[in-house]
Amino acid sequence: MKRLLLMCFVLAVLLLAADVVSGGKLADPLFLFGAGLFWVGGAVQVVRSGVFDGFIRAFKSFRRQSSKVEAYVSGMTDGEEADEPAKKSDAFRLAVVLGSLLICGTAVNGFYLY
Repeated sequence: MKRLLLMCFVLAVLLLAADVVSGGKLADPLFLFGAGLFWVGGAVQVVRSGVFDGFIRAFKSFRRQSSKVEAYVSGMTDGEEADEPAKKSDAFRLAVVLGSLLICGTAVNGFYLY
């Protein structure tokens, strides 16, 4: 986790340094890039955390009970289904951290440059 944060911080500092050297010409694209990373990474983290699992489970239950044949078949195969654990990936966490660092950094650069 420390390596991830260090990598995000170094990348954000390099991009923001390029913004300062360019005189603020990269501020808007960096902000939009950071906002996009933050949005996509945050959305994937929310989905992976299982926020919508209840809705999916309820829909599957409704669908199974809508037909007697499907209910019978699902009753016979319920014991065989096994949920696979989700693989942990730091790529989306990297997107959230880097996006938030870029958003905050461009805000600070914009305050001091303009």
